[in-house]
Amino acid sequence: MNFGMALHILMALAYNPGLWLPSDQLAKSISVNPVTVRRVLRALSNAGLIRSSVGAGGGSQLALPPEQISVQDVYAAIGEPGLLPAHGRDVYEVCPVSTCMPGVFDEINQQLREVCKPALQQLTLAHFLKDHLNIQS
Repeated sequence: MNFGMALHILMALAYNPGLWLPSDQLAKSISVNPVTVRRVLRALSNAGLIRSSVGAGGGSQLALPPEQISVQDVYAAIGEPGLLPAHGRDVYEVCPVSTCMPGVFDEINQQLREVCKPALQQLTLAHFLKDHLNIQS
């Protein structure tokens, strides 16, 4: 799941309060396929950050005020992926360094999550609306 895409979607919904934004409109804003957006919307809905309506005039909107949605909430909604990903290559089983690297990255990312969590909890959608779009929510 893509953190940047999830945050972009939530910012678009926060920028358009009260409107039901359809997935195809959100997809155009991000330049991706609507199917990809719908996967992210499902995760955000499961986390209670958005609500969706199907059918004509349907779409998605925030389930909470922008002041109550933190970057940490977004990160948690998409499954808290590693902040520093490994190279993604297969482990070469006969190499001790190759076999230990997944654990090395797991440890690094766990430490980063613990250090970053308080800062991510302080940053909200309302902060970004105000500081980057000059909108008071």
